[in-house]
Amino acid sequence: MKKSLSILALLALVIGIQSCSKDYGDNFEGDYKIQDWEVLSQSLDLPSKYYDYSNPVFFGDPAEVTLGRVLFYDENLSDAGLISCASCHKQELAFADDKALSVGVRGEETARNSMALGQFRSFREYYASSNPLPIFWDGRATTFHDQMIETMSNPVEMDIDINTLVEKVGNTDYYKILVKDAFGTETVSAERITTALDQFMKTLQNADSKFDNQRENHSLTSSFSGYSPSENRGKALFINNNCNSCHSLEGTNTVTFASNGLETSYSDLGYFNATGESADKGKFKVPKLRNIELTAPYMHDGRFATLDDVLDFYSSGIQSHVNLDSRLKQSGSPQQFNFSSSEKDDLKAFLMTLTDQTMPFDKKWSDPFKS
Repeated sequence: MKKSLSILALLALVIGIQSCSKDYGDNFEGDYKIQDWEVLSQSLDLPSKYYDYSNPVFFGDPAEVTLGRVLFYDENLSDAGLISCASCHKQELAFADDKALSVGVRGEETARNSMALGQFRSFREYYASSNPLPIFWDGRATTFHDQMIETMSNPVEMDIDINTLVEKVGNTDYYKILVKDAFGTETVSAERITTALDQFMKTLQNADSKFDNQRENHSLTSSFSGYSPSENRGKALFINNNCNSCHSLEGTNTVTFASNGLETSYSDLGYFNATGESADKGKFKVPKLRNIELTAPYMHDGRFATLDDVLDFYSSGIQSHVNLDSRLKQSGSPQQFNFSSSEKDDLKAFLMTLTDQTMPFDKKWSDPFKS
């Protein structure tokens, strides 16, 4: 009798597995084992085949990138399970935040405005591994491993100890599958977590803007045939007024720290915090301007709510700071650009052409969790 029951139980198990697999069709095709796919699908909206994340400067492992994408959006990886990396870096905002100061896991505000991860043409190109560049507004980190560890452990931000983070990831069924697919074993480590996040972020690229599409067939200083007269005038103003010398439209792996005269005396000393050099007081990382239409508010402290506010500042509000950048000086004093109303309109029209039409909406960079 017991033997008969065992045989019946075995048959029921086989039939159950078969019927479960048939939910995905008899000809299931994917990059996962079907049993793993069923586990993943309980929590995650992932394609059965990896998205194509390759681009002209990056050919990362899609399994590592997929793991990084899930980690990036996972709120459970903060202490109270309330915020993720994506909470302060929203895809539809070019991975920026719409608050002057982001809100951390305990409701406290961060010290500075969240930097837009989609502010340059290619994240991988800009932060080339062979030439690591300073990260954060004050340049205090030089690798994304350091940046991510600091962000996760920061008590005002995610406030999670790295050992606790490793334990959380290791005890989650879908991570066991994703980590094994990415690295060959289920073993979770801080290095594997940061490597996967790094791989995901390196796939970010912005090469589908009106500017990019026109630049392919024109020199930078010529009139773009596909631009409106206002957009061309704005581009010429941007180049001829030294804006391009700081916010290079085409430079990649270079970083500039500068004081743009927001104040005569800074409470936040910026780059000085990293270098200890008096000449660096009041200097902050100069951002690239791709997707600037999406990344308000502006400046390291998010003080300017709109592009109009930014243009008004450069037109008449630059302060005389001891370390004011030389490109913003004339005869030793702040150079006010005195833009007319029509010039401001032209500059805004040009800046709008830097908005990428793909990255802020592409599903492969979106939240993979089922609601």
